[in-house]
Amino acid sequence: MTKGNAASELFGKPGSLLFGTPKPKPAITAGSIAATATITPAPTANLVNTSSSLGYFAFPQGSSPSYLVFGVGVNYASSRFPEPRITTGDAGTPREGLETKPDVQAQIDADYEAHQQLLNKLHKERLMREAEEARKGEEYWVSCGGVLRDEFGRRDMERTKAIREELKLREIEKRLMEMWEEHERRWKRLVARTGAGVKSNSPSPHISSNSIFNQPETTTTTETTSTQYLTFHDIPWPVEPQDSDAQGNNIRPVTLQDLTRERIEEFLLKPLTVRGCTISRKERIRSSLLRWHPDKMSAIIKQTDPQQKEDVMEGIHAVIRCLQRLNTGS
Repeated sequence: MTKGNAASELFGKPGSLLFGTPKPKPAITAGSIAATATITPAPTANLVNTSSSLGYFAFPQGSSPSYLVFGVGVNYASSRFPEPRITTGDAGTPREGLETKPDVQAQIDADYEAHQQLLNKLHKERLMREAEEARKGEEYWVSCGGVLRDEFGRRDMERTKAIREELKLREIEKRLMEMWEEHERRWKRLVARTGAGVKSNSPSPHISSNSIFNQPETTTTTETTSTQYLTFHDIPWPVEPQDSDAQGNNIRPVTLQDLTRERIEEFLLKPLTVRGCTISRKERIRSSLLRWHPDKMSAIIKQTDPQQKEDVMEGIHAVIRCLQRLNTGS
């Protein structure tokens, strides 16, 4: 016997090792035949699929199609969802508490609406933060010399140019605001040192003929040393120094020749062009007239170095003439 025939004898036939060890057949006798005749034959298995939805399962004849799930027969043909049941009270009416009252339902709706509004608010805030972060990233990239790209990966020169112009405008506005804030700080230090404008809170912007320029010089009884005198450069003149280094530090101080109408007007009115500024042109001119009024400047002139007093008075006069022309519109 070959090796293939041996395998066939062992595993290829019913009763072989493939199907398990066969049980010995009982011997047929006359008693066993009589006993078999009185036994009701078992129903044969229906191997034909009578319904396409039941699959290829064998069911006994005459039984309803049901599936055995963990040994429990479930008839899917007759199964349905259970009807909802409402527990009733003694009178046969629905028990109290099962139905939602109108005020309770209104509170539930109000809480739901409030929750939805909160979610919408948080969602909008998150979108705003993401947009702000994206804008800062684009501005930083453009400031480093980069070029933005659109959603298709193409170079977006128009948007890049707009951001460059915005960054340039911000630098100009920042410089103007810093220049004006420094001017205000110098004025505060000067007022604290000389007490200018303390006695006269709101003098008239109109300059009379009896101004400090027409009054004779008077000497004070208090002796003042040369180290306490004010100089021409200690006064915060309303002009921007033209000569400055890369950090904005002044190299050449302001001189009397720098006090021209064009430069004074540019210094006073150009910061008003900064976005977000709420001060009007008329308010700026009026406040400057009150600041440079001769009655307030008299305290500064009295503490000025006698050698520079003439230049200081001429500079104050030049500023006042410019402010009066701006006020009249001439």
